Amino acid sequence: MSDPETTLSDTSNYDPIALTESFASAAEKSAKLLGDFLARQAAGGHSLVADEFGLTKAFLEVAAKMLSNPYRLAETQMNLLWDRRSGSRRCSS
Repeated sequence: MSDPETTLSDTSNYDPIALTESFASAAEKSAKLLGDFLARQAAGGHSLVADEFGLTKAFLEVAAKMLSNPYRLAETQMNLLWDRRSGSRRCSS
């Protein structure tokens, strides 16, 4: 298992702005791919699975809300990462 201090110092070389931009770009591309796929499915009249409980609609609404601001999504992901990292450091001391 790696030493937490070594791992932490290795990550200090990363550019958080570039990482955020990369996450945002991935989120935008994913949203476009998903939108294109769903548009093709709707146009063809195909249904992959009957959605009796409306879970697909709810999931797509949540995904659309999250992907509407990819920078906010990336920021939230980075905050989660830093919170988990600082929490694991406290527990291992």
